Amino acid sequence: MNRREALQRAAWLMGGALSAPLTLDVLDAYAAPTTPTPGWKPAVLSQPQADLVSAVADIMIPRTTTPGAKDVGVTELIDLLLKDVYSKEDRERYLSGLAEFDKAAQTTFGKPFLALDAKQQNILVHKFHDEAAAKERRLD
Repeated sequence: MNRREALQRAAWLMGGALSAPLTLDVLDAYAAPTTPTPGWKPAVLSQPQADLVSAVADIMIPRTTTPGAKDVGVTELIDLLLKDVYSKEDRERYLSGLAEFDKAAQTTFGKPFLALDAKQQNILVHKFHDEAAAKERRLD
């Protein structure tokens, strides 16, 4: 899976279903390498939501020999997309999906996602990823 596919699946994972062509156009428009902005504050996401998005994105796109999600400011990109690209309905669906994801952590492990250890976080992210990927295959 390449980084573009990972970002698309991250959107599905967190409830942000957009059409594939729109997602690709948006990702291409924002594809220039970036670095996180020091002191950045989210415009749409609350700080806890931004921390959740950052943690999940970093699990999905970890630093290897190339920069990971945190290194290139994926959370900033997602917040910008929510602010400038998503419709109000899609933004609300994304934020609702984020809340449902965190609630699933609480239900499954008895703690919010950010309070889980790395193994539990990975289990939950991969569970949601696998479910989203299966759903996407059924839609194809």
